[in-house]
Amino acid sequence: MACGYICPFDQKGSFDSRFWNGWWDQPQEGTFTNVNTGEALDGFQPWYLGEPNGKNMENCGIVWVTKNMWNDQGCEFKMCGFCELEKAPDIVIRGPFFQ
Repeated sequence: MACGYICPFDQKGSFDSRFWNGWWDQPQEGTFTNVNTGEALDGFQPWYLGEPNGKNMENCGIVWVTKNMWNDQGCEFKMCGFCELEKAPDIVIRGPFFQ
């Protein structure tokens, strides 16, 4: 299982609108690869207009949820991430509506 930082929800139920997408170009500038597999990013790349533009200062790809696009950002920032699970977890929902 590969997993990034898990986003905490605030008291209003909202979360940061940016997620780390698991891609970076730190090994080779301009070629974004999967940090776990080294596989090069190919095909669909919804970069925001003018992105990626960070050169050697912004090597990690992020998803801007509010813009529905990607951006590059410095890897030193703590970002929420997506998890990749080998098997879907078993979930049991309980409560007055699920009896």
